Amino acid sequence: MTKKIRYFDNAATTFCAPKVAEALAEFFKTPHGNPSGAHHLAFESSQILKQSRAFFSSQFKVKPEQVVFTASGTEANNLALSGVLQTVSKEKNIILTTPIEHSSVLKTLEVWSKKGFEVGFLHVNREGQVDLEDLAQKLSSKVALVSVMAVNNEIGTIQPTQEIGMLLKNSGYSTAFHVDAVQAFGKVPLEFGSWGIHFLTISSHKIHGPIGAGALILDSKIKLEPLLWGGGQEHGLRSGTESVGMIYGFYLAAQEILQNQNKNHETVLALKQKFIEGVQKFPFDVKLNTPLQSSPYILNLSFGGYESEVLLRMLEEEGIFVSPGASCNAKKRKPSHVLKSIGCTDDEVFSALRFSFSPYTTEEDVDEALKALPPILSRLQK
Repeated sequence: MTKKIRYFDNAATTFCAPKVAEALAEFFKTPHGNPSGAHHLAFESSQILKQSRAFFSSQFKVKPEQVVFTASGTEANNLALSGVLQTVSKEKNIILTTPIEHSSVLKTLEVWSKKGFEVGFLHVNREGQVDLEDLAQKLSSKVALVSVMAVNNEIGTIQPTQEIGMLLKNSGYSTAFHVDAVQAFGKVPLEFGSWGIHFLTISSHKIHGPIGAGALILDSKIKLEPLLWGGGQEHGLRSGTESVGMIYGFYLAAQEILQNQNKNHETVLALKQKFIEGVQKFPFDVKLNTPLQSSPYILNLSFGGYESEVLLRMLEEEGIFVSPGASCNAKKRKPSHVLKSIGCTDDEVFSALRFSFSPYTTEEDVDEALKALPPILSRLQK
């Protein structure tokens, strides 16, 4: 008999919400045109884009032209960072970020460090929180860009995004502020202009929309150079025919998750707390890597030196799906740069698993995971 799937890898990707899946199935049954075209089917596609863009612009209190649709959060991060760094003066050659950012940020900035920019890393404490005093000390007229993610994708740390934005705004320096909000949008409080953010990235498949759509929200005063050239779609900032269906699904998923954000927060927080209380009763060494004040959607645990890859496979045999950390590093079996940066030992890093929740996670899912773990740990102990 096939075991029921208990899915705890929502920080990697989420299942499509039923309403979204149904709407997309209907959408793809009918012919639809290129939104840049001239006939009626093209017009209908362009109207879907217009409707989707209007929704996101209203949520972030920006004009529609300040919403740029991309194929992913990674592309949106690349467009924001590389797009603005192409425009800054030679005197502004410093970039500040943290050592616990997503690889789409760190790898992009690594490329720019080879082009003459100096990348400085802000201090984070053992909970992954940015040291605001360190940021204040490192700010200068030479700093072109600060990039800090709103919610860490591995341990769930919520950064003081608003405080960072206000610090930059009041510093007297014209410093661009980029926020990777992929794990924050629809899950924790998030503002744009009022928090002093200039670029904010979000992604569809983290909020129960389809894989293949993301967006970059822009400050209208910031100049940005495109990375892709062609037909001039997305206000000239992202050429290429828009993936209308994926963007439509993104819009529908965003509508649903934002409408239920407060209720979802309470539900998921209760499930996470139940999980923590459950593992704390285990007669095994389990360390909590996630700070207590964090996103309710992410929980990172180290299991007393037991190899995470082995734990993952044994849980999978029980129908329970988790990850050892960020999916972009999982197949390469790279040690987590996030856990290393917050002071975890090698044993803690290589025995870590990330359990990430969603509004579709049930108490039964949590109960089954808590039931499956002790026998697995006992077998490994022997």
